[in-house]
Amino acid sequence: MQALEDEDLIFPGEQPGTLRFKHGITRDVVYDGVGLRERTRLHLTTAHALAARATDVATTGAEACEALAYHFDAAGEPQQAAAYAEAAGDRAVYASALDRAKSQYRAALASLDKLGPSPSVVKRWAGIAQRLGLARVFDPSREELPVFARAIQLAPASGDPVAIARA
Repeated sequence: MQALEDEDLIFPGEQPGTLRFKHGITRDVVYDGVGLRERTRLHLTTAHALAARATDVATTGAEACEALAYHFDAAGEPQQAAAYAEAAGDRAVYASALDRAKSQYRAALASLDKLGPSPSVVKRWAGIAQRLGLARVFDPSREELPVFARAIQLAPASGDPVAIARA
């Protein structure tokens, strides 16, 4: 990291203790130059460092939740990625940032898909899909229809009559 900073390729981010690349192409080149195992390890290390600064999911800010979701996902930790993406989506809805909410809810659903269809995952998936629908109510899109069709298919596996009715 010091070499990148010395070459003026990265700079301090908006949040204290974070760094940003000056250009997306530079980030892509550096990222591609790091092997998959090392990249996964670095994402996990970054996620744990960010999580150590956050007290818990309930009180972590939206931007930090998004970063945690991104790094846990890239590190192959879908359970934690889903939790933080869901929290980021909830915070975005609260701030009326509905496009951000849509993005984060879809990321949470994608992470949950990696876990397999247990009853608890299915119930959680259906709840997030419902919140995605509520976030899209003022700007509906046909691209979301497969999500809701899947929620209808998955709902019976939850065994929860309320989740089935909501789907």
